[in-house]
Amino acid sequence: MYKTLCGFVLLFFFGAIAVSAQNSVYDLKTKPQKATVSILALSASVHAGSGSHQIYLADVSLKNDPHRLAKLVDNAYGGLPILRSILVERRLLKMTLIRNPDCDTTGRNFFLQRDDTNIFDTATRTSLEEHAADTIPCFNVVHQDTRLAKVK
Repeated sequence: MYKTLCGFVLLFFFGAIAVSAQNSVYDLKTKPQKATVSILALSASVHAGSGSHQIYLADVSLKNDPHRLAKLVDNAYGGLPILRSILVERRLLKMTLIRNPDCDTTGRNFFLQRDDTNIFDTATRTSLEEHAADTIPCFNVVHQDTRLAKVK
């Protein structure tokens, strides 16, 4: 009786996993990617109901893509944002990123403040102008995985 009950529970559990994978509301094909990141600017964009998140413009280096301009969305959800001193000093970060094409933008649509308060690389405005019509890919940041990159 006990073995039958355990077998039924296991069958039910793995069956539920198989069904949930088939009916998932998430894109399970999108894999987290390790990246080295240099934050160029903090966006001035604020969206109603957006909660606690930061939007960064960054130079992202992925395994097969050494330098790419990208929009990063860090949904801290009560966590702390990256320390301003780290952003100002342009320290390299190690991050886990998940590609999210739903929030891609263009250089023209990436919002910066009128002054340079939240721009950490002087070439940022020029880069955005050069990529005004280009798609800037968006990635979600796995907040708890963000660390300073080791200096070589």
